[in-house]
Amino acid sequence: MRTSRTLAPVLAALLGAAITTPACGPKAGPDRPRARTEAPREAERRDVPREREDVQVEGLRGTIDTEAVEKRFAEKTSELAACRAPYKRLAYVSGEVKLFFKIGLDGTPTTVVLESSTVGNHEAEACVVGVAKALRFPKPKGGVAEVRYAMGLGGGGMEPKEWASTKVSSKVGPKLTTVLACRQGGVPRRFTATWYVLPGGKVASVGVAAEADLPAGFGACVVKAITAIRMPDPLGEVAKVAYEF
Repeated sequence: MRTSRTLAPVLAALLGAAITTPACGPKAGPDRPRARTEAPREAERRDVPREREDVQVEGLRGTIDTEAVEKRFAEKTSELAACRAPYKRLAYVSGEVKLFFKIGLDGTPTTVVLESSTVGNHEAEACVVGVAKALRFPKPKGGVAEVRYAMGLGGGGMEPKEWASTKVSSKVGPKLTTVLACRQGGVPRRFTATWYVLPGGKVASVGVAAEADLPAGFGACVVKAITAIRMPDPLGEVAKVAYEF
């Protein structure tokens, strides 16, 4: 059975207005956030009103109530808001993070992955993942359950202009070996970095996400490698770009 409900008001200050997906170049346009709860994949499904998809609970072998997931995150609102500290003075930094969990039989997350992020600040993203790993959920029914949770991290209200990845490919290409050297044993095989370019071509903030656990030190290494690259000049503006490696 699938249900939907609006997230608790206490999360309103954190939720972003745009739903995006990781890709090369500009992100998708604004859409209404929606929530969806799904029954196990083996069960018959039916359409439900599309209101928010900030929370998706999908049956793997087990299920867990959407409201329980929302409640656990609501209890950590202040800690999640504090994750903005690394970029608090950078008015152009903001975006959405999407987390993937596997919740074990005792309610403890056995896997927490930052699947995608449009925030573009590694410290803030790592902070969110840290808070998520400490969450404890009710025991799922029927076995291990999967949860996908999306939330926005607000900024100072300045909107950077969006660049396609092709805008910076001539600058990133010669440094590709240096960036990929951050991987450990070839992991992660693919990842997406998002960063901001200031007037003059200087990179000011970098974030990293992948559909796999990031090795220790990987994110910091990518940040260092990309920050060292002189990008095209956005000519008096701040530009934001997502690049898939």
